[in-house]
Amino acid sequence: MQFNTLATIGATTGGGFDYVGQYVDTKGFTTGSWRKEQTIVAALTGGVSAPYAINYGVLGNTVLGAGIGVVNAGFSNQYYANDATYTPKNLTAEAVKGGVGGFFGFKVGDYTTNYMSNRLIFNTTLTYSTNGMREFSSYVGNTVGGSISGVTPILVDKSYETFKSQGNK
Repeated sequence: MQFNTLATIGATTGGGFDYVGQYVDTKGFTTGSWRKEQTIVAALTGGVSAPYAINYGVLGNTVLGAGIGVVNAGFSNQYYANDATYTPKNLTAEAVKGGVGGFFGFKVGDYTTNYMSNRLIFNTTLTYSTNGMREFSSYVGNTVGGSISGVTPILVDKSYETFKSQGNK
């Protein structure tokens, strides 16, 4: 798969899920405004990291996701002066959420690519080449993987908020 295609997928999913996360956190931007700069940094980190992530396997994607979580949170906390949340505990939480997202994103994306590749190549009557089907499967798998990687931290945050709102610590 081409470098620029992977960068586009990474930037789109990185920026897109940052926007979705902000939308969810602010209840549709009714309790806060859209932080454009934060979304731009998320898109940049996604675009820069995605072309490399494809070569690093599950462990590499877990570490890469953790690093991206810390970079994005660190930027946001510094740029928007959220000193109260710029603590080792919170940055560790961002690393864990990013790592979990990277892990599941890789696993689901890889499964999707392999499943689609096998189904499309062996069960198709289309006249496309086998390599074309593998490449298409790879595009879909990388997009699904990036989406899972991006939505996982949002789900973790919302689950934790629900847990706390029920009187748990």
